[in-house]
Amino acid sequence: MYVENLNFGRGGALGAPEVATLSQYVSAHKRHFTQQSEYTACIAKNNDKWCFHPHADAMGTANGQQDRLEKILIPARLRKELLRRLDAMNVNAFSLFGTEEALMETLAFRELNEW
Repeated sequence: MYVENLNFGRGGALGAPEVATLSQYVSAHKRHFTQQSEYTACIAKNNDKWCFHPHADAMGTANGQQDRLEKILIPARLRKELLRRLDAMNVNAFSLFGTEEALMETLAFRELNEW
């Protein structure tokens, strides 16, 4: 999970890695539009060349007042229950990917998990 704005403004050191938000309007596969995808890249200029960096390189440079990056780990024992809840909100393989294989995966999940 990436949060760009924590209501403190933006700042940073010149030349230091920073996260650039590319928004949802980049040219991509149609399912990225369906999933409402947004994109970011961590970049910095080294010797007059733009280089990619890990997102973590740009974190912690403003005393926690901007650019927050979190990793969320979900225990495997909650998998089926969470997938059931998502499916009830129409978030499933078929609604995300729209292929015949994804439809079969969604139907199989429902059938095998006593939907």
